[in-house]
Amino acid sequence: MDTKTLPEKNEMKKQALLKTIFVGCILHILYQVFHFTTNFVPEYKQLKYLPAASRSVQEIRQINLKAACRSFENEESIFNESYLNKQNMYSKTYKFAVCEIQKCGSGAWLKLLLITEGFYTMEEYFIDEKMRGEKVLQIASEQLSLWPMQNKSEQRKIWKNAFKVIMVRNPFDRIVSAYVDKLVPGAPGFNYFYEPTSRKINQKYRHLRHDVESRTRADNGTATFEDFLNYLIDTDGGEDNPHFTFYHALCNPCKVHYDYIIKFETLQEDIEFLQNYLNISQEHRKIFFPPARYSARTDKVKKFYEQTPKELTNKLYSVYKKDFVLFDYDRAFPAN
Repeated sequence: MDTKTLPEKNEMKKQALLKTIFVGCILHILYQVFHFTTNFVPEYKQLKYLPAASRSVQEIRQINLKAACRSFENEESIFNESYLNKQNMYSKTYKFAVCEIQKCGSGAWLKLLLITEGFYTMEEYFIDEKMRGEKVLQIASEQLSLWPMQNKSEQRKIWKNAFKVIMVRNPFDRIVSAYVDKLVPGAPGFNYFYEPTSRKINQKYRHLRHDVESRTRADNGTATFEDFLNYLIDTDGGEDNPHFTFYHALCNPCKVHYDYIIKFETLQEDIEFLQNYLNISQEHRKIFFPPARYSARTDKVKKFYEQTPKELTNKLYSVYKKDFVLFDYDRAFPAN
């Protein structure tokens, strides 16, 4: 005989209903996650090609990227429709593709592929002037990129089967690298294009400098770091200049599944795996991001931000926020 009172029965029904709603919500969330995962990133069993330590790191990076893309899914700029980018370079020798991001090792990737694909010799790698100029860029666009291929069916087949790599660094770090390399007199990239760019930035943004006296003080007429940051904020990432613009604009990581995410901050560990997985020859390993030449120079980078107004740094973060979130970088990186 049921001895429960009417209020007790109503309470039980209420609890059962709440449990049903809760379970339904959980199942809906799981469905949405599964649906998104299967349409964006292969299941993580696909990462079994990695050794245990690398797999753990990559799983974290892939999961974070997937979650970040999910949070930005209503923003069209994140989901470029093209499955292939002009930035992608391909190695027929080692069957991998890399999305070339300027100021994230792009020059090193280019030199590496020029040699592994037989356009230059190992000896020429160490002669800097041999690996520069229009000829190098022409080879890169015509021979290393999949973009110009006329046979689109073959293009898709190669792209599908290639081991896809992307290399990133803290966006604050990359911005300093771009400034030092392109806009400072005497820098390697301070050339016929970037010298006038630097001077234009100086002229247009010096009135915004935090130090009021420096706004009218005589200088060499080129952009200060503060001028450069104001330019990036004003132009929303530098007018699509590939040295300044966003990772997601260049490489479309919410549409393209990259098998391996390399970070400058863990460069040597990430590269060591890649060399082994791709079976890079001992000869080619000498030029495959050798340890002495590449590092994340955190202390040196922080110095650039120490005298930058915090308000300006916050605005800069807002401009590059998607790149920070997609690749799990800390906005507190600058020392100020």
